[in-house]
Amino acid sequence: MTKNLFIITLTLSGIFLDSNNVGHSPCSSMGTDTTYEYIQQVTLNTIDNISGNNGGYEDFSNIKTDLVIGQTYEITLFPGHTGSAFNESWKVWIDYNNDGDYDDEGEEVISLNDVKPIISTITIPDDITARDGVAMRVSMQYNNAALPCQIFTYGEVEDYTIILTDEEVPCADDLSDGFESGYGNWNDGSTDCTRVTEHANTGKWSIRLRDNSGASSSMTTNDLALSAYDEVTIDFSYYPNSMENGEDFWLQISTDGGSSYTTVRTWASGTDFYNEMRYNESVTIDNVKLSDNTRIRLRCDATANADQVFIDDVIISVCSSDDHVIGIENINVPDIAIVLPDLLLPVKSNRRNNVEKDSETVIEFGIYPNPARDNISFKIIEGKTNNELYDIKLISIFGKTIMHLKSVTLMDNYKLDISGITNGMYVVIIENKDKIVDAHKVLVTN
Repeated sequence: MTKNLFIITLTLSGIFLDSNNVGHSPCSSMGTDTTYEYIQQVTLNTIDNISGNNGGYEDFSNIKTDLVIGQTYEITLFPGHTGSAFNESWKVWIDYNNDGDYDDEGEEVISLNDVKPIISTITIPDDITARDGVAMRVSMQYNNAALPCQIFTYGEVEDYTIILTDEEVPCADDLSDGFESGYGNWNDGSTDCTRVTEHANTGKWSIRLRDNSGASSSMTTNDLALSAYDEVTIDFSYYPNSMENGEDFWLQISTDGGSSYTTVRTWASGTDFYNEMRYNESVTIDNVKLSDNTRIRLRCDATANADQVFIDDVIISVCSSDDHVIGIENINVPDIAIVLPDLLLPVKSNRRNNVEKDSETVIEFGIYPNPARDNISFKIIEGKTNNELYDIKLISIFGKTIMHLKSVTLMDNYKLDISGITNGMYVVIIENKDKIVDAHKVLVTN
């Protein structure tokens, strides 16, 4: 469908805020026609607002989140379309100095356009003042970027409140390494640790560990300043080669700058893995007092140079116990599928925690591929759906809803577009009116 576009622009002068209007938006802006598109969802830190069509504008200033000065945050902006998907121009402003306008340098924090959802980052400047609440405006206009105080035709505007703080938040950003341009946050142990172009999970490069020569068979991080946190999670992909039964590799942690290490997890051939298969692991360490001299180490403990394990796509994330939705194990999904190696065909979850009460048989879905790159596909592998409606949720390891699609039909062979989603471990949850039907753990490697 082609839209006939008539634009009437009205720019209003900013209205300066007083202390009683903290967090309120400084001027009017809205779309006058949401027939074709609107803002479907905004996520930023603890903001996760699935709003749908609000007729061109909605004041969500009662929805707030704390952003720490100097920190970087991921923001996702999802368009809603009633028919064909159109190219949308997104703008986001934050009134950092709370002076009643978005005209100051650095207050325009997002300016992007795409047909697909926008996934980007916002870095809070380290030279601003902490404030109890300032306005954030999200604007989406068809094909053209809007001004902060503009009445336009096709699209929508939403307002939120940001609390600017200089206190640490419970969760820190990930340290992510794919080893495409070097070791990143890791160090080469010695001759038995080498960056190679073999058995990479994504890209071309991985880290090969071999033999049992202690530090020389290890890859180790620099000192990580983790004293403010209570747990650290390590996600990674590995591919073993020629490891005899019982030969293993270890995940270790040091809190004294590498003077001593504690082994927190081992993986043994014939028990935990088999050679020449892809595996994906997620380990949370929450029983160690972390320090500012914390180091993480992966170490091979085999018998010869031919005994090898290839490591790729390592993600380290840390959180405080003040956050009650940390890690996959704390998401309210009791039956999660094991991540199996390089799944190109659908696999069902290892257990179920619900059935469809209106169906004669249990309904179960498989998802593939896993790891996933641009799409996650769904396949009915047990039962039938009887054209019921389903919700699909993609949840991060911090328990944050990254995507939420409502009322999906024709689930057999349905594809979920995840292009642009940040690499890492997620949970896919499939719900019907009786709530959780199925849940799978999936590694995203875009």
